[in-house]
Amino acid sequence: MTDLHTQNIQCHNAVLAALGADVSAKSVKTNFGHDRNGAMCTVFFKNKKAFEFHDDGWGGESEVNPLDKAAYQSIVELAKEKNIAQILFDNGWGFMKTVDAICLHTVMANIAESLIYKHTSDASMKKIMKRTEKAFVIINGNKDTYIELGFKGNLLLSDVKKHPKGVEFLTRRHADALARAKEEGMTLLNTPEQLKALGIVA
Repeated sequence: MTDLHTQNIQCHNAVLAALGADVSAKSVKTNFGHDRNGAMCTVFFKNKKAFEFHDDGWGGESEVNPLDKAAYQSIVELAKEKNIAQILFDNGWGFMKTVDAICLHTVMANIAESLIYKHTSDASMKKIMKRTEKAFVIINGNKDTYIELGFKGNLLLSDVKKHPKGVEFLTRRHADALARAKEEGMTLLNTPEQLKALGIVA
């Protein structure tokens, strides 16, 4: 059975895939309010401000405030075309009993929340990818848990290679990372190009 956290991520990814690149978010702020779950952003449709989303993190219903009427309506129509309500219903909103019970506010709020998820996830992945310069990094399917297998002194992998036995050390640690990834059901993030530059035959 899928846990709630994983189900939320699957729902966000499904919503994002359905919406495509025309819908985006800027001015994203998170981690505020009484329970630290507050979030806010401005949602755009083709670079036009469509609506503002605000969840103050104190409980209660979030706010969806339309800005440009045409841009907002374009997202409403896109949500209907892509059947976002059905996606929600299939990914954790089944307690509503019927798809029709999922109102427009819920759909628009979840669109904003999915865009916020993408923003924070992309920022997190950028930092994690930076870590591949100093370690072999494996990550889980949700991309929210990762493990580093590096070297003492937090050395750059490229500096380890300069050691007379550097390629041997790197190859051994790479094998350890692959074994750990298989054991944990995770994936290696270090790219084939990086492995080749380090002298590792994948």
